[in-house]
Amino acid sequence: MATKGPSPLRIVLVVLGVLVCISPLVLLANLIANQPTPFAIVFSLFAGVISTFFVASIVEWFVHRYAMHKSKRLPLFRIATELHHKAHHKPNSSLNLNQLIVLQF
Repeated sequence: MATKGPSPLRIVLVVLGVLVCISPLVLLANLIANQPTPFAIVFSLFAGVISTFFVASIVEWFVHRYAMHKSKRLPLFRIATELHHKAHHKPNSSLNLNQLIVLQF
């Protein structure tokens, strides 16, 4: 049975939750960024790494969901979708990149 996937409300709530989590870090890092203290440097670095991790997680989820599972119109995404499904969802199938490229164009 195929799953329906997350509701639009859930997606919006996750994105808003990430923004709420990283906003204080970014604002505080921005406030102390001009201070030449080791704490300011370490905190700014920490805030950047944590914020990047959260944002990259959402971007990766969107790419995986829409480019790897829902894209059938653009040839480049069709190749990526086929390769993804063969490698990730059907691990025992063989990958033949040349055959995929010829079939797509």
